[in-house]
Amino acid sequence: MKIKYSLAMLLSLLLWTSFCSAQRLKYHRITVQIEPLQLEHLLNNGLQVDHFSYQNKKDFVAEVSDQDIAVFKRYGIKVTYLIKDLEKSYAKINEQINRQAAQSGANARQAAVTTPTNFSLGSYGGYFTFADIPVILDRMQTLYPNLISVRTSIGNSIQGRPMYMVKISDNPDVDEEEPELMLNALHHAREPIGLSQLIFFMWHLLENYDSDPEIRTLLNSSEMYIVPCVNPDGYVYNQTTNSNGGGMWRKNRRANSGGSFGVDLNRNYGYNWGLDNSGSSPTRSSDTYRGTAAFSEPEIANMRDFMLQHQFVTALNFHAHGNYLTYPFDYQTVNTNPDLDIFKSIATYLTLENGFKTGNSQQTLNYLINGGSNDWQWGEQVAKNKIYGLLPEIGSSSDGFWPASSRIIPLCNTTIEMNKKMLRISTFYGRVTPTGSTTINQQTSRMLRYTFQNYSLKPASYTVTASSSSSYVTSIDAPKTYSGLAMLQSTPDSIGFTIDSNTPSGTPITFELAVDNGLSIQKETITFTYIAPPPVANADLTPTIYVRPTVAYSQDNITVVVNVIELQGADSNGLITVRVTKDAAVKLTFDNQATSVGNRPVQNNVWNFDGDTNPFYYILTSTEPILAGQYLSFGLEGLLAPKGTAGGLSISSVVIGGSGGETKVVNNIDADKLDYFQ
Repeated sequence: MKIKYSLAMLLSLLLWTSFCSAQRLKYHRITVQIEPLQLEHLLNNGLQVDHFSYQNKKDFVAEVSDQDIAVFKRYGIKVTYLIKDLEKSYAKINEQINRQAAQSGANARQAAVTTPTNFSLGSYGGYFTFADIPVILDRMQTLYPNLISVRTSIGNSIQGRPMYMVKISDNPDVDEEEPELMLNALHHAREPIGLSQLIFFMWHLLENYDSDPEIRTLLNSSEMYIVPCVNPDGYVYNQTTNSNGGGMWRKNRRANSGGSFGVDLNRNYGYNWGLDNSGSSPTRSSDTYRGTAAFSEPEIANMRDFMLQHQFVTALNFHAHGNYLTYPFDYQTVNTNPDLDIFKSIATYLTLENGFKTGNSQQTLNYLINGGSNDWQWGEQVAKNKIYGLLPEIGSSSDGFWPASSRIIPLCNTTIEMNKKMLRISTFYGRVTPTGSTTINQQTSRMLRYTFQNYSLKPASYTVTASSSSSYVTSIDAPKTYSGLAMLQSTPDSIGFTIDSNTPSGTPITFELAVDNGLSIQKETITFTYIAPPPVANADLTPTIYVRPTVAYSQDNITVVVNVIELQGADSNGLITVRVTKDAAVKLTFDNQATSVGNRPVQNNVWNFDGDTNPFYYILTSTEPILAGQYLSFGLEGLLAPKGTAGGLSISSVVIGGSGGETKVVNNIDADKLDYFQ
């Protein structure tokens, strides 16, 4: 649809802008029906909306100011109010958001972690006030002085408020030349969930350092800097106007000429600052006003200087809302970033748990940004190293800028794994994951099989060493080294070891695989169960079986005698078990006191008899080994059941050695050997 406009229309719009500059704007949740070309035209001609939903190429939903509504109306576009005066209706919105979140799951998956003991909701509609920040940081430092530094400030805001900063590491007061990363929140004053999830994550790290090997390795190998509030003045202004939360002020509080206030701090960075009027606005009253020059705002000049003083590998710049994770370049519709593939890999990895949509701002938020943090962090490579900066937009569109207090902890959970993963790729972090069987069933050399994965963005080298305290482990191969692996690249590998051949079957054997990154060592434990293999057979024992008579008739008395004879001149290793097959034609009995059966001498008193447990066998177990050159015998007897016909009777037995080998003998008197296993 072609848009018609005139000089009078533009002058009228400018007059309306001047009027709005003189008073505090109200914000509303609205919907309009608008075609893509119309929307693009309005975004280039006065419409300054930083978050919106646009579905089916016509359904536009956003939280906008009176000034933005005026733009729609002056182009003849009908505006439907979903919620009028968002600040006034905040309590009602909370109820609505709660119901919607319960029904929709908030459109983001969340990890299940235990809420830190020291984390609690604040008094500011569940959020923290600006005054809460130093109190919380000081408490962290009091409880964990070896993990978090005393708070400092990277500089003051335009109204003189400090921009607090702390460092979390294993030696927070020492510059250890470890890889650095930065986390920050509240570039925009109406996005407090970024601060809440930062505090949540910080407590999670501090409280679990001693018990979680991964967290310990990450903090021992990195220096994490946190700036909780980039925009103190705007945040305090919202607190002043809306003491229970819900304030919609976005910018800082610079007093502009013409009576308006504020600069959008995420349009004030220097990379492609002011490139065009769609990625930022030259209009002072606009929510996306970029300021008079790059880094004109002390808050962003402080952030610039802070980053110039460090060598950050990565940065997370937390915002709200939409469940997005954006990466540079945000000033382009078609992203030409030379490291685009790396950014895509990072974003995919970081969002596996929470399902955030990834891309640049055009792909996720449906609009361009120039002068943003992402673009400057990566794009400025003269005064500093490139920083892989990404921007999470926390919360769904139904959560809005001020999610209900009951949504705060669930939303903190949506970022916990993402933040931890950013730590992994920022430092030198490698991990071994055991693979293969946990049963050892050979007495020869074995292999500890595993997959090694590198997570680091920076070139890294690792050594993997295997060790065991088990006395049954006789040797372990040399450590393996890894270098030159790309971020997230993995490789299968193994380290060999040897087990003592006399290891008892069923013995648990524990190994440690230690990954040394040069800064810290992380260990993985693997426990195998040793199952003794079928050993080499030795002809140590000879069994014989006598069944009388060999031809039986009804009512004949049946006797079965089994001799197990030692031949090699050494005591048998273990007790002997004999299974005698049951036959329906005869029921055999065992007399524990018998010394003779069928005129043959027996030693029934050294055998235990079980005729009931197994439906197929009589089972006899010796109570002592067979001594060198000796034998053990037992006898069974019974009566052949009447059948009225004559026939042959064949009784078989299975003799089982102490190590599990067995030989089956059928009516045998010719000394078939039982292979007894040492």
